[in-house]
Amino acid sequence: MSPLRLEQFVEKRLIDDLLALEGISCVSLITSDGFILESTGTKTDLTSIVNLFDLRPKNTMVTTVGENGTIIGIRLESNHILAVLCEVSSNLGRARLEIESVGKTLSSIL
Repeated sequence: MSPLRLEQFVEKRLIDDLLALEGISCVSLITSDGFILESTGTKTDLTSIVNLFDLRPKNTMVTTVGENGTIIGIRLESNHILAVLCEVSSNLGRARLEIESVGKTLSSIL
């Protein structure tokens, strides 16, 4: 397996692991320009979170609460954004911890 292929496999695996957590229904890895590199779960467009990071450039994590769930996004060192859609009843504290952990791992390979 070539190095590039291995990195893509690791990215996919990390994103799938996040989706497996209770209460998370969609996970996307997004470029700073708003293009989806990897996505899994429900067919939900999470790219709007990029605009929140544009409004708050010093923030590394943003959260937006809506009627149908909460979107949590973190900016990685590579300026990619890892965005997660959490169900209304999910444990947001746990989701944030897991997103940060996966984000650190992704940052090391992007």
